Amino acid sequence: MSTFGSPPPPPDYPPVAPPPLSPPSWEVDGATASEPVEGHSRVFRAVAGSGIAILVAGGVAAAVLAFGFIRGSADSMVTFAPSDTAAYVNLDLAPSAGQQLALNNILGRFPALGGSSRDATINHWLDSGLQSSGLTHADVRTWLGSQLSLIVLKGADTAIPAKVSLLASTDDAAAQAMFAKYKSGPSGQPLHWTVATYDGVTINVGEDSAGGTQAWAVTAHTVIVGTSEAAVDEVIDTSQGKHASLTSQADYTAVQARVPSDRVAFLYVDIPALSALIPSTAVAGASTSLRGYQGVGEAVVASSSGISVSGTIDFDASKLSASARASLGIAPHSNGALAYVPGGAFGFVAFVGLPQMLHNLVTLAIPGLGTSGSQALDQLGITGPAGVISHLTGDAGIEVEQLPAAKVPSGALLIATDSSGAVQSFLDQLATRLCSAGQACGSATPTQQTYQGVTISAITISGADTSELSPAWAVDNGWVILASTPAEVRAVIDARRGSNIATSPQYRAVAGQVGTSNDGMFYVNVQRLVTAVRAVLPADARATFDQQVAPYLTPIQAIGTSVRSFGDHIATSEFVLIR
Repeated sequence: MSTFGSPPPPPDYPPVAPPPLSPPSWEVDGATASEPVEGHSRVFRAVAGSGIAILVAGGVAAAVLAFGFIRGSADSMVTFAPSDTAAYVNLDLAPSAGQQLALNNILGRFPALGGSSRDATINHWLDSGLQSSGLTHADVRTWLGSQLSLIVLKGADTAIPAKVSLLASTDDAAAQAMFAKYKSGPSGQPLHWTVATYDGVTINVGEDSAGGTQAWAVTAHTVIVGTSEAAVDEVIDTSQGKHASLTSQADYTAVQARVPSDRVAFLYVDIPALSALIPSTAVAGASTSLRGYQGVGEAVVASSSGISVSGTIDFDASKLSASARASLGIAPHSNGALAYVPGGAFGFVAFVGLPQMLHNLVTLAIPGLGTSGSQALDQLGITGPAGVISHLTGDAGIEVEQLPAAKVPSGALLIATDSSGAVQSFLDQLATRLCSAGQACGSATPTQQTYQGVTISAITISGADTSELSPAWAVDNGWVILASTPAEVRAVIDARRGSNIATSPQYRAVAGQVGTSNDGMFYVNVQRLVTAVRAVLPADARATFDQQVAPYLTPIQAIGTSVRSFGDHIATSEFVLIR
């Protein structure tokens, strides 16, 4: 029914496109140029966390802009959310004075969203989005209050979860008038409408020819819009105290205690309830993989330099698998892989627990491989008492960059080891076996070169441009470097000796918010990535990009996330750097 960033209008509204604006300047690590520059895992949680940061941050910004800084109070909508709520989202359009000032500062950095032009821009967006329904921004803004919430219910009577949007009302008569106008408009008129009364509250129910339903009611200065009449009834019962609310759930209160209370948005997910909504045939093993996890909470907080999303993932360790407990039991620390990430990298992912991950993969693969397959892994030196997995200490990372004058990006996998010699020997032997077994390699044996006292080995791929792809590896100071080209290995070695990611102002700003002592970290320099993408666009596409997309990306400098594991929860932190 609704999204994070806009109130839930009647269905079938088209997406809103921002107006075209002038092209921006391009800034990379402080340098501005008019032309493009040439040139069950913590990994999943970190990357997924960054996605949440982008979506929630953008949505909150749009919501606050759309309806102004109206005075309001703390979340009062949660008392409408039934205890069987699987997911709950709340947007506070009237946060604390500090949050309002920070948001105002951030939004002013985006085109047409600062000063006197803001209101006209938002009205234009709303009018465009509401056009197909026959409504305008005036039909909404005259009554919308300071709170918006979205509830996803388990849906006991149907396999499809019910969704209910809650909107605070400052003028119930105006809200009723908007819905009356909608019913007679191009979107509402084709529906078959009926009126019912439940617990003294009038409910309007519209049904389309395919059996789809939408229902709405107004009670206690709150507009309730649902995908079923039963869902609206349950919310009404909850608001009147006849049904327990979400606040009665112990995990909800535990999550609330772990996230900031001074915020502009909040998300809560009941994982057991959510997993119950997943059909057993849809995702094999989904319910099993979620077993032991309880609730997820995310709070969005604005600051003068960007948007933070602080969260928690609660779990019951006694219900987790042994491998999951081992993975979550690794103490947060600074990952050594970051020392090898070049300062000009697009970004990186750093994680811990690599041996456990590989052991789990091998365990899953062995039944399919059979006895002979298991023996083959031992013979290759991957598994077994002296296998290469036994020499991995846990920390690892992946970095991606584009070297000067290179046509394509390059990257490297970084792995910590306790035996440089054993891993070097394994990689050399593996490369020789692979190249001697077929015609894929340009030569039967790897080539070697010495750089900064480090031996770099590489193989050529038949038909491939060696400047773009020539798998290379080296072991430096206890770290295995597996890269796309020898040049990338040299860049990674150089990074450790001076110009690594810690020299990037954007990275330092993000790391200061999410922390460097963790169990997993994701980082991307948005402007470097945007510049690289822009450089390969055809001239006509580049002009469109500069006019319609780039102005909204230019203020977003970098994004970072980190996760830290504790005895009963995982703390997550995301930050979007906006300048």
